[in-house]
Amino acid sequence: MADKVAIEFRQVKKLFGTIPAVDGVSLQIYEGEFFSLLGPSGCGKTTSLRLIAGFETPTGGQILIDNQPQQDLPPHKRLVNTVFQNYALFPHMTVFQNVAFGLEMERVPAEMKNQRVRTILDLVRLPGMEDRRPRQLSGGQQQRVALARALVKHPKVLLLDEPLGALDLKLRKAMQVELKTLQLQVGITFVYVTHDQEEALTMSDRIAVMNEGRVLQVGTPQEIYENPNSRFVADFIGETNFIPARVEQTDPHLIISTVNGELLTAERDNQSLQQGENAILSIRPEKIQLAPADETVSFEPPGQSRLMGQVIQAVYLGTDTRYLIDLSGGIQITARLQNINGTETRFRPGDAVQVLWDAHHARVLREESGFPGKSIIE
Repeated sequence: MADKVAIEFRQVKKLFGTIPAVDGVSLQIYEGEFFSLLGPSGCGKTTSLRLIAGFETPTGGQILIDNQPQQDLPPHKRLVNTVFQNYALFPHMTVFQNVAFGLEMERVPAEMKNQRVRTILDLVRLPGMEDRRPRQLSGGQQQRVALARALVKHPKVLLLDEPLGALDLKLRKAMQVELKTLQLQVGITFVYVTHDQEEALTMSDRIAVMNEGRVLQVGTPQEIYENPNSRFVADFIGETNFIPARVEQTDPHLIISTVNGELLTAERDNQSLQQGENAILSIRPEKIQLAPADETVSFEPPGQSRLMGQVIQAVYLGTDTRYLIDLSGGIQITARLQNINGTETRFRPGDAVQVLWDAHHARVLREESGFPGKSIIE
């Protein structure tokens, strides 16, 4: 049985003056999933969230919640609730009063209201704090009150606009785990806006990466990280190396040449690259292995690729060592090797090394016009 769609965007546009904040987005968010809108500032993710909530009106296209068009519904009649970054708690009210506020506006009977408030406070781990005011709570506790206030009304969808942004790093990481656990417990759809890649990877069932008002890729955290469909996505999600390349052959294997003339075999992708086309080889630092330049390494292309380089820098990071390596042709890349057998770095600045990786760990991407730091083989 196919997943039921909770929210659907159909060619949605939103203009502010002549500037497109959301530019023709089509998207489906499934019932019960933790879905993140991820991208840099100004990419359109918060505007998309506000369109779902009804705080903004689309310039074009259609938004459906539970298969019902939303354009004629005001925010308070939509089956959603929102948690904002600043929590928006009423400072003069107690925790109980803050959480119960929406139920009182709906004239929920007192006994039912009291039961629902206490149940949700137990769920967010705030029992016994009903009589405290927001100023008596920590940042994490205030965030839980905001979540409880939104969840107590049993919304179809919970919208979260960077709700962890005001917390310190340690608390933010702890709350990431709590949020995901809470979402699994309540079983409703969470739509989460963030610019923090690690946050999105940690909590999400699926992620939509946005830039300049457009959705560039939608997928699971593993799909987005391991198989980015563009240089922007590869660059925005985690750390990666880019090596300029040219497509030399597409059949029967994809063969590329690097800036120093080396020929490498790469796995096919879905970008329909053509022979003679400029491209970019993307490889994550942790996928790279290093070996001394004079060591005999047994490998059989097309399964493995190899370039020669020289170590410029070695930085010990505890769990791994980060190496900066200069390849011939003026390209520098980073490799991260786990420290499994001790604390000594295996290579030092000045060492000549072989840079090795399996073909299925690398992505050959179409070069993007105007991308910062672009480098093309002439």
